[in-house]
Amino acid sequence: MKVSHGPSHAQLRAQLLRYAQDLQQVLDQERALETRYHALDQLAHYDALTGLPNRLLLNTHLEALLTPSRRPQDNFTLMFMDLDGFKKINDALGHATGDHVLKTVAQRLLASVRDSDTVARLGGDEFVIIARGLSGQPAIAACCHKTIATVCQPMDANGHRLSIGISMGCAEFPKHGTDASSLLEHADAAMYQAKTAGGSGFRICAEGTAEPDPKAP
Repeated sequence: MKVSHGPSHAQLRAQLLRYAQDLQQVLDQERALETRYHALDQLAHYDALTGLPNRLLLNTHLEALLTPSRRPQDNFTLMFMDLDGFKKINDALGHATGDHVLKTVAQRLLASVRDSDTVARLGGDEFVIIARGLSGQPAIAACCHKTIATVCQPMDANGHRLSIGISMGCAEFPKHGTDASSLLEHADAAMYQAKTAGGSGFRICAEGTAEPDPKAP
């Protein structure tokens, strides 16, 4: 009678090798899927030029702050910003220089806020900051002065020494709105007043209407 001793040592090694290869293939596929998901997430939620959150992700952050479960200390100020003189730079010096300016402004805005704040680019030369815990006219004005001073420093862009201005409009939650749409609308209106007043300044919304802030430059 012939006794079977099962697979040989060499056969077992071959099977283990195949299992290891199959496992590595599965892991490689999972990594590839994660990479694709990350790339799609970047495209969907972040601005391709500056790397800042885009309008979609900004709205997501706003909605998270505006949920009914928010705490009283979750007050924040929405700052709507538009660059002064950007179109002239873009038209005269080209889009490459304009893109350099936008990326520099994005970096400076990030440098002017805290880790808990959000800086987003809506498109063109429009940016938004969600400044968490920021409330009251003196504190908002001080933040605006700091942001304007940071952004308006001269910069080198593709061999050109340039200066850019920035107009800011601020709406405070919940004083000036309790939903994303109204806060953005009021901050935008306040920004427009700052721009028409000469630019490189700010306005703080007051009870649903934008009024000049006495400390604005």
